Amino acid sequence: DQFVREHVAGDLLTKLRLSADGAHLESPIATTSWWFGEILNSATDSAKSRADAVDNQIDVFSKAFLGLTVACARCHDHKFDPIPTADYYALAGVMHSTNVREAVIDSPARRAAIAAQLGARPEARGVKLALRPGDELFAGFEKWRAEGQAMGVSQGVASSSPLEGVGSLTSAKFKMPKFYVHVLMQGTKYRRPRVGEGDLRLTLVADDFKSSHWYPSGVPGFTWKSQRMTLSHGRECYFELVDRSRNGYLGVAAIVISDHKTPPGILENAALAAPGSVPDLPESTFAMISSDENPRNAKLHVRGSHLDLGAEVPRGFLKVLSGESRELGGSGRLEFADWLTQDAQALLARVMVNRVWKHHFGKGLVPSTDNFGLLGDRPANRGLL
Repeated sequence: DQFVREHVAGDLLTKLRLSADGAHLESPIATTSWWFGEILNSATDSAKSRADAVDNQIDVFSKAFLGLTVACARCHDHKFDPIPTADYYALAGVMHSTNVREAVIDSPARRAAIAAQLGARPEARGVKLALRPGDELFAGFEKWRAEGQAMGVSQGVASSSPLEGVGSLTSAKFKMPKFYVHVLMQGTKYRRPRVGEGDLRLTLVADDFKSSHWYPSGVPGFTWKSQRMTLSHGRECYFELVDRSRNGYLGVAAIVISDHKTPPGILENAALAAPGSVPDLPESTFAMISSDENPRNAKLHVRGSHLDLGAEVPRGFLKVLSGESRELGGSGRLEFADWLTQDAQALLARVMVNRVWKHHFGKGLVPSTDNFGLLGDRPANRGLL
């Protein structure tokens, strides 16, 4: 039961199974199996490509765990088994509400240890700057809005995606009164970015679509980064600090807006003179797993054509097995896992035992291991199965 529950909805289970050493979450990894299928890259018809991928997911899953050829109902009601086309698209809605993403699978204990290491690093508290006449120190860091776990942990903001390891901090909007922006920053794990990209960056975004980026230099100590900005009159802008790094970090000690091309000086401060190299954070472990998207129902494809859409079908399971439709939360995978493994659901147990029997003895009690339907083989010993 646990094996099946993790394959179907391991990312959604309340209690996640840990690895033997307690360092990683293992339950979500099983959901990668949904994506070991036929997926076309750079498809010219994205809707058809997605429909084909979902069809492959339904076909593999239904044969593996239900012993039924549900994919036969994509274009028409199943000719031999009581599986109408509507049931196929009820399952398709579950898969259309599911996506794949790269996620951190570190255990809570490992995350806490990494956070403790980060918290113990020397910080540039009380940095003193030698400002010149006309220089404006951009203040109010504590009021920046945090999104995602990377920023949310330190800001006390709950992450909506508990397995995500990225985040951002966004300032309030303001008008740019000067020509130059100087940023005093520190960071590690610098990777030379392409234009407008990078794992760690501070960006000044203007509402006339102009932007400027600052990246960490990857060397110990704080350094100034400067940019000239020319904005249309009256345009507003804001700062955004983005952290998508797996094991690096970015620190911003000060932002100065000035008419001077050169950055201000830094008065002597012990916090800025940390000797030796700054070590990287421990590597996090990532995995490609399933995740719920915005839940949505699929429309019936008349004769299986994605170009000829019929009525919307509520997400659900096979009515011949599950009875009447039920209310589903999210994609419905968690309810699907619960239904599959309930004590009253004998089909899953029989299909799984039959597979084990086949691999032990070379032939299953039902020789057609993928098909327990009308066209499948009869059990050699029905009572035993």
